[in-house]
Amino acid sequence: MKNIMILFISIFFLFSCGDKTKEYKTTYEFTFNWDGTPVTYDDFNKIKYTNEFGHKLSITKMRFLISNIVFTRSDDEKVKIKGYNFIDVASNTGLVYTPETTIPEGDYNISFTFGFDTIDNKKSYPDLNSVNWFWPESLGKGYHFMQYEGKFISSNGLEQPYALHIGTARVSEDVFEDNHFDVSLGSIKVDDDKRIEIKMNIAEWFKNPYKWDLDKYSTPLMPNYDAQILMNKNGRSVFSLGTIE
Repeated sequence: MKNIMILFISIFFLFSCGDKTKEYKTTYEFTFNWDGTPVTYDDFNKIKYTNEFGHKLSITKMRFLISNIVFTRSDDEKVKIKGYNFIDVASNTGLVYTPETTIPEGDYNISFTFGFDTIDNKKSYPDLNSVNWFWPESLGKGYHFMQYEGKFISSNGLEQPYALHIGTARVSEDVFEDNHFDVSLGSIKVDDDKRIEIKMNIAEWFKNPYKWDLDKYSTPLMPNYDAQILMNKNGRSVFSLGTIE
């Protein structure tokens, strides 16, 4: 009996003291560029950029939301980081984001949702309500995914505003279409706490696959179904993985 007890105790310590999968924190830093040239708030409110179509323009506002970061292994096992991050460049909000969820050691593909998916977009978020992030009820309710604004020099030589606001797409009266999309950033090895740079190339909003004509699509774009879908398509090439430390 004594030998059996010793055996059970030995097995217990073997399993309890064995190697456990290590888990690490991840921090996300959002940076901005125009085809490789860094963009910060100091560059706002100056007509200094030229889009693919040839319009000269400025940036006056950049606010957007990402949610549901997902780490996917090669065997399709997923680690999901629930929640969202609201980024406002002008107020220095959300430029660095550290979720509570930890990631087990391993090799992954990392992705996130731009905006909210169908389920999350039906919920209420007091912090987003306080910054007027609502999407109008007549356009499908929920929340904005992005507010990107500025001014451009139109074909008639006048300085005019543009406002790329993305959210639920209104097809027709009382008919709406989800307009979020998933962004795959690429591969990452998690073997320590990681600081992950997520880069937004602002110029991409204007060029791929649609060469954006601001004379045609400047404002208002929220009720414009065609413009909403084009922004969705162009947005898929905007983000990329930067430095990982």
